[in-house]
Order: sequence, then structure tokens, then C-alpha cells
Amino acid sequence: MPDRSKLEEALMKAVDEFQGNTQAYCGALKRDCTSEDLEELGKYTFYALNDFKKAIIEYLK
Repeated sequence: MPDRSKLEEALMKAVDEFQGNTQAYCGALKRDCTSEDLEELGKYTFYALNDFKKAIIEYLK
């Protein structure tokens, strides 16, 4: 049986990193969001989803 706690830990780490990155980025903005800002946030979303995918695949092995 795979270790569910390791999966939960990996997913929470991905969420925490995503939250930290987006809060830091958005907190530094002193203007309205631009398309470049949305692109940057899209990258953070991709990284978080990729971390989720890796954790789930590792859990299922």
C-alpha cells in the first residue's frame, strides 16, 4: 500500500510553494495586471500542477 502521508505532504508542499510565489509576485505589483503578469502567474500554475502530477504518479507506483 503506498504511503498516503507522503502524497499529502508533497501536495501540500506544492500548494505552499504556489501560494508563496503568487503572493510574493502579486504583492510586488504596484500597478494593474498586464498580459505579462498573467503569463508569469500561468507559469506558477503550471509548476504547481506539474508538482501535483509528479506526486500522484509517485504515489501510484
